[in-house]
Amino acid sequence: MSEPITNLEDAVAALGALPMPAGDVPQRSELDRVHDLLDGANLSLYEEEQETARLRLALASAQRGRRELRFGLQVSESSRERWRAAAVDAEAKLGALRARVAELEALTPAAVQTCRVCGAGYSYGEPCSTCEFKARMAAETQALQERPLAEWVAETFSPQPAADGEFHAYLHRAFTTPHDLDFPGTGGVL
Repeated sequence: MSEPITNLEDAVAALGALPMPAGDVPQRSELDRVHDLLDGANLSLYEEEQETARLRLALASAQRGRRELRFGLQVSESSRERWRAAAVDAEAKLGALRARVAELEALTPAAVQTCRVCGAGYSYGEPCSTCEFKARMAAETQALQERPLAEWVAETFSPQPAADGEFHAYLHRAFTTPHDLDFPGTGGVL
């Protein structure tokens, strides 16, 4: 590159590029060029139609979303109104309950209370005697139901040995003679 290049052909040769054709280059026909232009126009039109379809889909989706949001807003507004009404009712009930608690705290208990289980009266601060009796009876009845009846009868009605004494001795000895029937304190004969 010692000397400057002034000719285009020399510059192309220096870079190793292919030479340009020197003769007639077959030109494309006018029909081919129009065909290419129509293909380009059709391609552009197709791309625009696709973009329009995408935009229409996006618009429909946005409209549906807007409708859903409006419906949700209406539901939340009605829900909010219901919650407000429920809160006002709850506040009124709470006020009434607080007043009732204050009223009950001001009362002093009566000496005789009514049992909430059986309805009997009992002294304040003591357990209900009727309920206690019923509980003991239920426990005894349960114990009797768990034991066999024959065992209970034998235990209840079998003779028990009496304490040692004169009456016991006379009652349980063998009677062999009529004089054996003399009991002390009766004068000798029965």
